[in-house]
Amino acid sequence: MTRKPLEWQFFDSDAATDWPPQTLSKQFAKEDVGRDGTGTLRSSLKMRYLYELICTIALLHGVIVYLLWQQTEKRIEVVESELALLRAQMTTLQQNDAADPVLTVDGNNSGLLETTYLRFVATSEMLDSVKRIASSVDARYQQLHRELNLSLPAAGEKLNISVIPVFHTGDPVRRAYQPNIEEQLVIVYPQSTAKQYGISQDEALSAELLVRLSQRLFEQAVSNRSIKSQWQGMVVALKTHIQVMYGAKRNRQWDDRLLLHRYSAQSLSLAFVHDVIHAPEGTSEVWSQASPTAYATANPLVEFIFMTYGTDKVSALLDAFTEHDTWETLTPALFHLSAEEFEAQWHAYLRQQYPIPG
Repeated sequence: MTRKPLEWQFFDSDAATDWPPQTLSKQFAKEDVGRDGTGTLRSSLKMRYLYELICTIALLHGVIVYLLWQQTEKRIEVVESELALLRAQMTTLQQNDAADPVLTVDGNNSGLLETTYLRFVATSEMLDSVKRIASSVDARYQQLHRELNLSLPAAGEKLNISVIPVFHTGDPVRRAYQPNIEEQLVIVYPQSTAKQYGISQDEALSAELLVRLSQRLFEQAVSNRSIKSQWQGMVVALKTHIQVMYGAKRNRQWDDRLLLHRYSAQSLSLAFVHDVIHAPEGTSEVWSQASPTAYATANPLVEFIFMTYGTDKVSALLDAFTEHDTWETLTPALFHLSAEEFEAQWHAYLRQQYPIPG
């Protein structure tokens, strides 16, 4: 068979039938492969773009979260500093803006001096000293109410305080301005205390007043709560330390007996605070009280709490003593530490402050 020119073969049915059968199938197969490869490539590119977009969004989200966290941290620091400044200003204002003492002197060589919440009666030779410290004592009296979560007295209600040279129940000064009032404090002018500790008489009088006032308010705070019996030792230790903080001994070293307690407490467990003495068996008496070991453990423990967390914890501690039975539940709730961690920090404090002599 004679083959026709190539340019006419496309239109010649005979020429088309002369092609090998597999030629067309191969040609179309190549075209199909080309189309599949292009589709796969396009799909791969789309997935790649989508992945990069997701990564970019995630990165931007992380950056935004980090920046917001940084701003929040800075804001918290600013707020905390502002709160600290406000507290300092409040304390200053309380001291500066406390009502100036109002002084009245009668013809019996005695006088009456009043502040916002306190009413003093003193002999004329003591009035100058009382007047110098009255406003600061009144301001601290108010602060004690807040620390112990107690309500301040109603307007016009004042605590009566008699300052006398020597304790004598028949002293006319004691009843000069409040003859029918039993609710009062009687303070003996602490001249001997001033000499003993080498401080001024004003400082000694202020310390004595604050000790008595803190004792009074602490007892009131305790009476307002149903504290569980196993915390007796801690309650007594709290009261002791509050008095020491304001007393003339606040800047003095512990005596040898208390120092020994701080040495021994470095290896004691928190559980010793709960050690109690019960009434003897075989008797009709029913009572229990904290043992000497409980007191010896509680005193250095309260010192650690005050020095580490401040007196702001006193009210919270008293509340905790009404709710918790053991340190295992109290310390996580109040100090955000396990009992073991809290005990370890206490021991570390004692070893640092009171190293046992070699």
